[in-house]
Amino acid sequence: MKYYSLIFPILLLAARFAIAQDRPPLRKLTYKISVTDSNFQSVKGYLFNITDSTLKIGYWPVTFGNAAASQENYKDVNYHQISEIKLKRNHGAGRGAWKGAVIGVLIGVAAGYIEGDDPEEYWFGMTATEKAITYAGIGGAAGTGIGALIGALAKKKFIIGGSKEKFDEMKASVLNKAYGNTN
Repeated sequence: MKYYSLIFPILLLAARFAIAQDRPPLRKLTYKISVTDSNFQSVKGYLFNITDSTLKIGYWPVTFGNAAASQENYKDVNYHQISEIKLKRNHGAGRGAWKGAVIGVLIGVAAGYIEGDDPEEYWFGMTATEKAITYAGIGGAAGTGIGALIGALAKKKFIIGGSKEKFDEMKASVLNKAYGNTN
């Protein structure tokens, strides 16, 4: 009788993992893209899909993997026409700023507590907690600036040159970032 109470939770877990395999990815990525063709003409927009041989570039911010509303809303670019591709995540500066702020605060708090209390005879002596708060503020501000700068400048450049192999490498890189490992 006691084994029946274990069967239901096990079935629930199995069903949860079976359903999770069919779910679409949770990551919602928006990529700004700049495609340069062999004539050095540039097409700019937002990447919303990649097929075996083409890029689909939308004219407004759209999450990667979404379907376009109509044919007028996007442009197909064949890999034969592509010389190079530049990809940049949308809102990279903001993402970099908050990650840098968190890292800066954590390092500041750790440094303050590691330094410990100042001796009593110091004119401007601080406790470890006061140091941690001060260093966290300084570290957070510095981390925010550095993270925002790195996030704003981060982009990937792919040299395709009309090559199917290089296009497939770029496609695997983007799909790996958007959906996890494709292998």
